[in-house]
Amino acid sequence: MLESHGVLPQAMRCYQQSIDQMPDFAIAYYTLSDLLTQQGKASEAIQLLQQLTEQQEEDATAHYRLGRAYKQNQQYETAILSFRKALKLDPDLHWAYMGLLNSLLQLQRWDETIESCRGIIHFVGEFPWAYCFLGNALAQKGDLAEAAKNHQKAFELRGWERCVQQDYQFTHTWFSENISLWERHLLPLLSAAEGEQDPGPLRMLSVGSSDGSSLCWLADEILRRSDDRLVCITEGASQPLSENLAKLPEAEKVSVETGDLPALLTNLLELSAQAGAGNGASAQRANDALFDVIYLQSDRKQGDYLKALATQAWNLLKPDGLMIFKDYQWRDFENPSQSSKPGIDAFIEGYVGWANVLHQSHQVIVKKESELSA
Repeated sequence: MLESHGVLPQAMRCYQQSIDQMPDFAIAYYTLSDLLTQQGKASEAIQLLQQLTEQQEEDATAHYRLGRAYKQNQQYETAILSFRKALKLDPDLHWAYMGLLNSLLQLQRWDETIESCRGIIHFVGEFPWAYCFLGNALAQKGDLAEAAKNHQKAFELRGWERCVQQDYQFTHTWFSENISLWERHLLPLLSAAEGEQDPGPLRMLSVGSSDGSSLCWLADEILRRSDDRLVCITEGASQPLSENLAKLPEAEKVSVETGDLPALLTNLLELSAQAGAGNGASAQRANDALFDVIYLQSDRKQGDYLKALATQAWNLLKPDGLMIFKDYQWRDFENPSQSSKPGIDAFIEGYVGWANVLHQSHQVIVKKESELSA
């Protein structure tokens, strides 16, 4: 309760008291370690979880959580040992496989990642995430055709069959791991709730194009009406992006504009203002020029830059629209204050009561409230 109300010091003391009174209460260790990590106290979180694994040596989840703490602190070699210990105790602990693969990738151990992925697929199960990791590791080794084939398999297992049918070629992408999250938040936009009017055509804006697979997925799976549209503004459209967009069955739904992102956003804001100028139904025209969904996926991830982009883009978002941030957990290790998280957090704090956070993990989804909330 204290944690949910943002009273973190009191919450942390309560969790510590629980641990003192019940040393085998694993949930208290997990929650307190997460709070310590959020406050930048990774070493304390690791010590806490080490204490738990010493007390519960046969608890696979405890070893997995310790491995995750090591990984978050960039101690990848030690993280791998903890993940492997967890999997030895519980071979079905899929999160530990993912932590292991992620750590191997961070260490650029491409061959070991590839071997591990293929072993998981063969002996454990055909998981979409295993094909995703495998595709990215193969891309790093230069085997782009095989990488694209594995990403196609990951997308197919996530329900995007057109990716195979249209032979989209993605060599390095993590977007397949976001599909279930996006479906949960975007599919409700496709139809009116009971008693409401038809929401009309969808308008979406992608600020950046670093993950072209997201654009093709949106065009195939979300833009279902003939007048739905996706605008992508990007500093530069790569050849693979252009080739994949050309394969879309309804390629006219997606338009790409290249140039400086802040300048392009300014142009869109001016067009929106022009649409609302004049007499008559100007308010409706202005609203129609806005977007239902804005996806921020700029190649530049520094916090101040993202905050500035988001502030510009916010004025292009319809009331009740969604803004999605791609890289909430990206870190600038040379200048931590310019990691993505501080910038995104600062943006959200600037719109208290208007920006309602619907989801927060590696990505953040924010709803623009139509009325100021308490």
